Amino acid sequence: MSRTSLPLRLLARRLPGRLGAEVVDELEEAYRERSRASGPVSAHIWLWRQVLHPDTARLVRALGDADRRHDERGRPTTTARRTPRARRRPLSELAWHLRFGVRGLARRPGLTLSIVSTLALGIGANTAVFSVIDGVLLEPLPFPDGDRLVYVWGATSDDATELLSGPQAAEVLQVDAFEDAALVFGFGRTSMVREVLPEPVRTLTVGHGFFHLHAVEPLLGRGFVASDEFKLSNEQIRDPDFVRPVGAVVLRFEFWRDRFGADPGVLGDLMDISGHRHRIVGVMPPGFRAHLPSELEETVPEDVWIMSPYDQPSFPRDTRFVRAIARVPDGTGLDRVQDELDQLASWQRANFPEDARDDFRLRASWLQDEAGATARQPLATLLAAVAFVLLIACANVATLLLVRAFERDEELRLRRALGASRGHLASLALSESLVVAVCGGGIGVALAQPFTSLLVELAPPEIPRLDSVHVDGSVLAFTAALTIGVAILAGLLPAIRSARTASPGAGLRAVGSRRERATGSVLVTLEVALAVVLVTGSGLLLRSLGNTFAVDPGYATDGVYTWEANLTTPTHPSWASRVTYFRDVQESLLAEPGVRAVGVMTPVPLDGVDRAEVRLGMDESARALLADYRRTAPGALEALEIEVVQGRSFEWRDMEDFDRLFAVVDERFARAAWPSLPAVGQVISMQRREYGDGSRVWDDWKRIEVIGVVESVRGRDVRTDDLPTVYVTYSQNMWGRPVFVAASNTPLPSQVVRERSALTDPRPLLTDVVSLDEIGAERLSALHFALTLIGLFALLGLTLAATGVYGLLSYSVGRRARELNIRAALGADGPRLSTEVVRSGLRMTGVGVVAGWAAAWWLTRFIESLLFDVTPLDPLTYVTVGGMLLAVAGVASWVPARTAWRRDPVELLR
Repeated sequence: MSRTSLPLRLLARRLPGRLGAEVVDELEEAYRERSRASGPVSAHIWLWRQVLHPDTARLVRALGDADRRHDERGRPTTTARRTPRARRRPLSELAWHLRFGVRGLARRPGLTLSIVSTLALGIGANTAVFSVIDGVLLEPLPFPDGDRLVYVWGATSDDATELLSGPQAAEVLQVDAFEDAALVFGFGRTSMVREVLPEPVRTLTVGHGFFHLHAVEPLLGRGFVASDEFKLSNEQIRDPDFVRPVGAVVLRFEFWRDRFGADPGVLGDLMDISGHRHRIVGVMPPGFRAHLPSELEETVPEDVWIMSPYDQPSFPRDTRFVRAIARVPDGTGLDRVQDELDQLASWQRANFPEDARDDFRLRASWLQDEAGATARQPLATLLAAVAFVLLIACANVATLLLVRAFERDEELRLRRALGASRGHLASLALSESLVVAVCGGGIGVALAQPFTSLLVELAPPEIPRLDSVHVDGSVLAFTAALTIGVAILAGLLPAIRSARTASPGAGLRAVGSRRERATGSVLVTLEVALAVVLVTGSGLLLRSLGNTFAVDPGYATDGVYTWEANLTTPTHPSWASRVTYFRDVQESLLAEPGVRAVGVMTPVPLDGVDRAEVRLGMDESARALLADYRRTAPGALEALEIEVVQGRSFEWRDMEDFDRLFAVVDERFARAAWPSLPAVGQVISMQRREYGDGSRVWDDWKRIEVIGVVESVRGRDVRTDDLPTVYVTYSQNMWGRPVFVAASNTPLPSQVVRERSALTDPRPLLTDVVSLDEIGAERLSALHFALTLIGLFALLGLTLAATGVYGLLSYSVGRRARELNIRAALGADGPRLSTEVVRSGLRMTGVGVVAGWAAAWWLTRFIESLLFDVTPLDPLTYVTVGGMLLAVAGVASWVPARTAWRRDPVELLR
């Protein structure tokens, strides 16, 4: 076709000047290429479409106006008028680009739906996880000046977290940096009596300044005041014959509503809590509760607040059971607080041997930071996982948009030929990514609320502050920023590629293969690397979780049940009365069919442990070991099936004398204490705090005879080895809530336990019966929750990555179909061509796998504390993940390559 033909002649008349001639030349060259490839008829139809296209008409008008504004030397003329386009404002320019993006995407509904749904899932999942993190970690504490509250805790020479003793806490309250301070003594699960039968109640014992510190006024009545204190000594508190004064109690709003029917007349009424009388003085407003560090406290809200009866300075300095919360003046930094606490701790160590013995120190941290501390690492790991999923989704979207840019080469080159700038072409690509990102973000926000509700519903109660989780303004701002970031990230490569489209003089060829393949290789490598990092980290965490559940703790959990009995001082004041209760309950339950063993152990495995210094003898100079110890009564070791390897277990005759103590040690303790001697018959000593009879001796070392050795167990945490463990007769410390443990061949309902126990004594309140399997699952529930979600997100990320790699490699090979078919027609070996293509696909995928391995090796150090029985460089995980992605790349390359060289060359060339 010559330039005198009708379509080009018409276009030449409409395009004056040098630029018009270049455009006509480009169209003529493109026509000739199409004519050779698909025939003159098809090429002629294509040429008419280009000439008559509305976009061409608009660009022709713009080019004509520009030509009229310039003279032959390219200088602006003095009579040039501003065109409507030149007067277009930035907002109208943006609206035009967005309309263009919408129209372009509407022509490919399938592609658009795929992109939007991918982004919606990624943005919705990220928004939901951020909502949980915002509520648990970032949401300000619901108190006035909550950001000025400081938590004070202790630490010893081995950096173990410690509470404060009474005297230490009283000294902390006098620190000059504190504007106000209060003491908190800890949670309790006990009983209250309103009519006849006891009811469960969760208590929090606090000092009189607790409510004033939080600056929250009661809904009814008042908070605690200094006159509510009666400062009892420990002898008075433990003396069963001492009649306590009536204490003060404040009710939580929800407890008052549910248990008292929101009756305002309860003010002034008496409640019996743990056998002691308390007067109701106030009701707090809805939602008020303490927010203490989650690693030290329960996450279940307290029901009532009890005024502390203790005289703090009279308690021993090495009895640590108090914590302090303080408010600092506005503008006071944590450094000043810590400096003053360091000075106080130095003074304490210099003046008190109890503080110097374990190098006791004081530490301060913002209460806001500590309130959700235990959930920080699992939630951060979860957020990182969903962020990687979103990055993979962005890479997928960039791939699809890039493929679309490849398909629009001729249109982009024509626009460039007709005067469109590089920035204009880049903005067109970015407009499409912005449109799909906004659509995905909008749907993601709609999905965020149900996703967030599902996360909160599935989350274990160990994750604190779940009641603060909701989708609010900060979450929506995060989503908006995320959407804009996604638009830029997903549209960056397509925009750069569009901006680099060849200039008018380079021809309207649609093949640009080398740069096209290079860009595709970058995307494949990036997507593979991200997937390797995500799936490798998730694989390590999931292997750790599997290893955790596979650990043999050394004791029976199946068919083993436990519950607590609340024995109050008024009902069971003496050692003998408690032993009688233990024995009677054991005999009553053993009469129940299926029950094979019953005993008492405080605490039971997986429910904490006590720690003490144990001397190997009675001499003060004797070697001492730091050991875990559990107070035990006959039947407990048998119920847990902890095997005796030397000597014997406990018998009831060992409990007859309160002052004669016996112990069973585990193999770790026996090896550490007497490596070449039998443990049975040896003598150890431990301190026992004696109460009552007006003759308490705090530093009384009691002689304990070792009667047996049992196998070592993992009683503190199945993921870590315990210290050497000593099981001592319950009289080592008779106070507290005894925990029963029972082994049964049949399920043991709470009702059966209550009925059997009531036959001996109906007064103690019993908690619900739970199995050790349930306790173990509960202890790991937060970790299990986070890792399960991480695994699901990793599977989603792997699916997205595999889909993206498969799609891009398939498209890349498909673009080479003509080349492969011609080579096959000229005699090249077909299978060899397939191998060559597969090798090329595996090469770029392999680069991504290696890059992902390197990134995973660097990043997994941040989750090393979550790993159990697996190293961050576990070869099985790395090889498995890399092998899966290489297999996907191999299939994605081989299938289209095999199809290409097997097609009819004549059909392909036509």
